[in-house]
Amino acid sequence: MTLIIVGVILWSVLHLFPALAHAKRITVIEKIGIGKYKLLFTLLIFASIACMVFGWRNTAPELLYVASWLPLHLAYVLIYSGVFLMVASGFNTRVKQLIRHPQLTGFAIWAAMHALLNGDTRALVLFGGLALWAIIEIFALNVRDGEWHKPQPPSRLRELKPLLTSVALFALLFFIHPYLSGKALVF
Repeated sequence: MTLIIVGVILWSVLHLFPALAHAKRITVIEKIGIGKYKLLFTLLIFASIACMVFGWRNTAPELLYVASWLPLHLAYVLIYSGVFLMVASGFNTRVKQLIRHPQLTGFAIWAAMHALLNGDTRALVLFGGLALWAIIEIFALNVRDGEWHKPQPPSRLRELKPLLTSVALFALLFFIHPYLSGKALVF
């Protein structure tokens, strides 16, 4: 469990640093250069992911509850919604007229649903911690960036690409889930 906690904290601190300590980030970049900063950031992100993965695989889950109160199909719809928002963040979509940070919002939904569905200690620490980070990051970015300037909405036809991409990605994730997590999904 310690590795999961270290991984989530490292991930969170690294991602929150540019939002909460923008001036310090600039000072570090001026001191070591943008290339070295990006390399260091990337290596530390990979280290945080490695901690989370190895921590997950080496921690026996202790069941706290069974999420029988959460209909499985509703959970899938919410998880798909999270995937859609993450995908849509990479496109000029109407979503960006409604949600300032669709990638982080989608990530928070995805992580929160995984924490709620699994109901064990390691899932609550990993996914609950990541969901909490995403929510804090949204607020930190809003404070740092100030007023929200919404982008111009695209044509309706351009909305199809993120929709179809997210459906394909969700289907792929559904299929490979047993290989990634060791848990087969049912429909």
